[in-house]
Amino acid sequence: MTLSVYAQRAWLFGCGLVLFPLGVALAGCWALIFSKILSSYDMILFIVVLLGVYWFIFSKILSSVSTILDILVLVCLDYSNQLGLTPQSTSYDMWKETPVPMYMEFYLFNWTNGYIFNSSTEKATLARTKPHFEQLGPYVFREHHVRVNLTWNNNATVTFRQIRTWKFVPERSNGTLSDNVTTINTIALAASYMARDKPMLRIFISGILEGLGSVVVTKTSGQLLLEGYEDPILDTLKNFRSLLKNINIPFTKFGWFAERNNSASYDGLFNMYTGTDDLSKLGMMYSWNYEHQSHYYEESCGLVRGTTGEICAPVKDMATLDLFSSDICGSVTLKKVGELEMMGITGNKFEADASIFDNGTLYPSQACYTTGESVYSGVMNISTCKWGAPAFISYPHFYLADSSYLDAVEGLSPSGKDHSFYFVVEPEMGVPLQVRARMQINILLQPISDITLLKNVPRVFIPCMWFSQNADLDQSLAPTVKNTLLAKWVGSATLFGLSALGVLFLIIGLIVTVRENWRDEDTDTLVNTDSTPPASRVKNSPQSDASPLMTRQDSSPRSSDLGTEQRARDGTS
Repeated sequence: MTLSVYAQRAWLFGCGLVLFPLGVALAGCWALIFSKILSSYDMILFIVVLLGVYWFIFSKILSSVSTILDILVLVCLDYSNQLGLTPQSTSYDMWKETPVPMYMEFYLFNWTNGYIFNSSTEKATLARTKPHFEQLGPYVFREHHVRVNLTWNNNATVTFRQIRTWKFVPERSNGTLSDNVTTINTIALAASYMARDKPMLRIFISGILEGLGSVVVTKTSGQLLLEGYEDPILDTLKNFRSLLKNINIPFTKFGWFAERNNSASYDGLFNMYTGTDDLSKLGMMYSWNYEHQSHYYEESCGLVRGTTGEICAPVKDMATLDLFSSDICGSVTLKKVGELEMMGITGNKFEADASIFDNGTLYPSQACYTTGESVYSGVMNISTCKWGAPAFISYPHFYLADSSYLDAVEGLSPSGKDHSFYFVVEPEMGVPLQVRARMQINILLQPISDITLLKNVPRVFIPCMWFSQNADLDQSLAPTVKNTLLAKWVGSATLFGLSALGVLFLIIGLIVTVRENWRDEDTDTLVNTDSTPPASRVKNSPQSDASPLMTRQDSSPRSSDLGTEQRARDGTS
């Protein structure tokens, strides 16, 4: 066997014994390796070095495979850079200033028989009259988020404030900002509610309301939403601010989103994990306004937890998703209900259920959200979050709420399709694919002792408005997400291909070995045949085992034999 044959066999068996176990081992744990690549920069460096060495060794013989691996490494590196949040990461610019088109849809409830509900109407009449509402809208605004005042901390968190701006989009809206809307007088009810436990203060507030207030007001949709409107009750309360220590209304105009448009202070101070040390924490809140436990709710209900929604950790193995909202000064927990496909990308759908606004009756863990008021399941008291105003949130049209809320009013029609709250996230990358964050704001109307304006009103939750914050993955970003997700499949297929290539090398090596063994046997046979006398010689030589000299002598013809042969020929002739 020549040296080149030995080299071929060594090369084939060497490649086979390296590629087959390496491919099988890496393919078997590729999912884990892929997740580690995304969550650990040290692992990324290790994989890059390992594959770089591999490429150097096998580049001459496996150039095509190496090319695939090079592409895979680049994709994984780019993928990881998109996830861990740093000033240099790909995801930084998208997080700092949200590029995804976001829209806020506002729906206002026009109280058609609202002016009946006043102190001059008999109590019996009001008791048998249900408030009737008609829904106006949507009034659609383009929403834009920017993070400012960023501070990167040593504990893998970033501290920031956010500015949210809204711009009216008339072509998407059903109505104008000059539409008249009759609704509850939130300022009058807020002042009454803040004074409900203070007898002397109640009398003082009652006097102010008799001269300046009413149960309902009529304003334009623009005033109720973002513009705000001035109210004489606010001016009077501010003039007596030193005496009214229990009443603290920190704004000069009232509007549901007034004084927060383009404000860097309204939403508070956020401290969020960057995921650079643990990808599972990416986007999760660490504290809000320097607090890990919000003082607005007790026990676990006050824990600052969850993501704000703009950036998420991978949710592949998560059954629930926590979202933090400064609008309610707390968090809500969404539960996985299935999958939803958008633009060819499959995401996990997390939906809010009845437990979020439960009073503890159905879900005991929610009892700590019930503060100050005894209410049926379906609404959450956020009065402490909204400066003491009797504000309660629910799903739109009292969807999933106790039937008593819907029975007390007219004009509402809940629907799971239009009023559910859900969040769709791509599970591998944590990219939000679709958001429908829907909530309704209600004001509690009820009699309060010594408040003349409210002496005859029934106890009923008045729906004021509801909103839907909508966001969908932009079509320009969809190919990037798809290509990154493809890397996992390509990696697994490539590694199995390596193992198959290793098996092929081993088979070829075996074939070469067997073939060379056969060739060696044939060569040995030919050599032995050339050095052996013919069969006739062996038969005529009884002393074939004698020495060569003796053999030559025995094989030469004797004279007696020659004479006999000559006589035989002569006789014949």
